[in-house]
Amino acid sequence: MRTLIYQYKQSLRVLKEMKATIKAKQELSEQKIQDKTLINSMISEMEPAIQWPRSGWNPDARGGADRTGAYTLDPKLIEAIVSNREAHEEISLSLIEKIY
Repeated sequence: MRTLIYQYKQSLRVLKEMKATIKAKQELSEQKIQDKTLINSMISEMEPAIQWPRSGWNPDARGGADRTGAYTLDPKLIEAIVSNREAHEEISLSLIEKIY
């Protein structure tokens, strides 16, 4: 994995050098403008590809939680948790009623 990250970093460095070379020119032809656009899109694809294996989390999961993991719990388990909470609240209310 380290080798892959190293190779990605090298490729990213080359892309940034190419972008700087094109940006340094005063007048850009239509082909150079298209090249610059392509290089920018390649850079934007390479940066998350480097970040993901290094950090261990998906950079596209913006909300902090992965959307695919939202419904992985068993519905019966959720019902058991909710019903236990309701039963606990009923017991608490009955104890308060006994005091007054």
